[in-house]
Amino acid sequence: MGQINGRVLVGRVPLDKVLGLGLTVVVAAAVALLLMSLGVFGEVGLVPMAAALFVLMSAMGITLPNTQTLALMRTRHAAGSASALLGTTSFLIGAIASPLVGIAGEDTAVPMAVVQLAAALVALGCFLGMCRPWNGRTGMKGGGI
Repeated sequence: MGQINGRVLVGRVPLDKVLGLGLTVVVAAAVALLLMSLGVFGEVGLVPMAAALFVLMSAMGITLPNTQTLALMRTRHAAGSASALLGTTSFLIGAIASPLVGIAGEDTAVPMAVVQLAAALVALGCFLGMCRPWNGRTGMKGGGI
């Protein structure tokens, strides 16, 4: 998806629309993972869980580069500091989320699904709160910085 993003979408579709679509797919996949791990659909095997994880991670190939591009486009005057802050924040969130995923042991996928859904909802909330895609001003078609 990262390759499709770079070759097909960037420069043709506004970044906020691509990011909104990617975040929507991430949230949907995280909801599916949570429902499957809670047993709402009965006992599911490896294939449905792996498919949901594949969709979630594929959508991350769209969301991560576009998030960083939009953030750096807005902070051209301090791009180095913004890049450092993005990298540090990513590692910090990973360090916080990792122990939470393993909190219930290795017999259940529920903590993983809860953490993924919580992170996806926070990301979607930040996107809606900071980018405000409905106002039409963030529809940058930039192919880079």
